[in-house]
Amino acid sequence: MPSRGERGRTVAVVGLVIVLALGATACGADGDDEGAAGGASGETGGFGDSDSGGNSDAGGAETTLDPNCDGRGWSDAGPTASVDVTMEEYTLTASPTEVAAGTVEITADNEGHLFHELVVVRWDGDPGALPQNDAGGADQMQFRQDEVGRIFDFVAGSGCTARFDLEPGTYALICNLVDDGFNPHYSQGMFARLTVT
Repeated sequence: MPSRGERGRTVAVVGLVIVLALGATACGADGDDEGAAGGASGETGGFGDSDSGGNSDAGGAETTLDPNCDGRGWSDAGPTASVDVTMEEYTLTASPTEVAAGTVEITADNEGHLFHELVVVRWDGDPGALPQNDAGGADQMQFRQDEVGRIFDFVAGSGCTARFDLEPGTYALICNLVDDGFNPHYSQGMFARLTVT
């Protein structure tokens, strides 16, 4: 039979594991109202499409461009243009800011210290003026039909590459994570405009 001290250590270790698991879940929550859960490779939720991450071909096989990253709305077509996105706390810059229509390859580099994500939204106005939810994130329920796709949250010091089929128009590139329910990345400046001609 374990001693009283051994039982106390066991309870403490179990408690620590539970606290760490809850913390990891909270840090992965993003600002959309649909409560996506998980991290870069296991986030679920969405806007009524059948993808829970990456794209699936007719046979159901994963066809993600970057095996270390996950997303929705990705294209398997060869790129006709490319954009580099740099993300930090709390800035998001795109270069170039204008590309030709077609399959646009976006490489997002997380140079910050927190998880970030990249959401591509068809948006004609100021990319910093998307409707916001109560947490200060962009209220995706109000423009869900305009979301082209996304790269789900990925860790600091890493990058993800994905391709999106973009028609002529203007787009908002945003990070819409909300850390711990009170730290909205979008309303602190993580957005940029992309013009597609």
